[in-house]
Amino acid sequence: MAQNGFTLTVEGRRVLINLGQAPERFRSACREGLYETGKIVRSVLSAGILYGPKTGKNYSYKGLTKRASAPGEFSANRSGKLRKSYDFQVEGYRKMIFGSEVDYALWIEDGTSRMKARNNILQAINKSSSEVLQLLTNRLNLELKR
Repeated sequence: MAQNGFTLTVEGRRVLINLGQAPERFRSACREGLYETGKIVRSVLSAGILYGPKTGKNYSYKGLTKRASAPGEFSANRSGKLRKSYDFQVEGYRKMIFGSEVDYALWIEDGTSRMKARNNILQAINKSSSEVLQLLTNRLNLELKR
């Protein structure tokens, strides 16, 4: 079942179900891993908005020439409000919520009738996936060695 860039496999479901019966130290390692994951994804997203390539049109903003992002790129950073608004919350040891409360963030992510999507969150997840997988693997392996 694919949803928002993630694939949940039957094996993954078994792990989540069995994780509830795991010793507390494993649940704690998962929670810590989710927290570190959120920090990594937020960092990658922020860097992508600030420093990622932008190949859209040039425009003037407050007397300065800026370059917009093109579809498939991270959003351009105009005021920094959107970039600074991305945050996450870890709930328990199996769930992390990642997003922005800025009112136009959803339009940036999903696009509009006049602008194609910029998918900042999905791009950040994809770019950080190998680092996140390594982090989670290391955390759980440490607990297995105890």
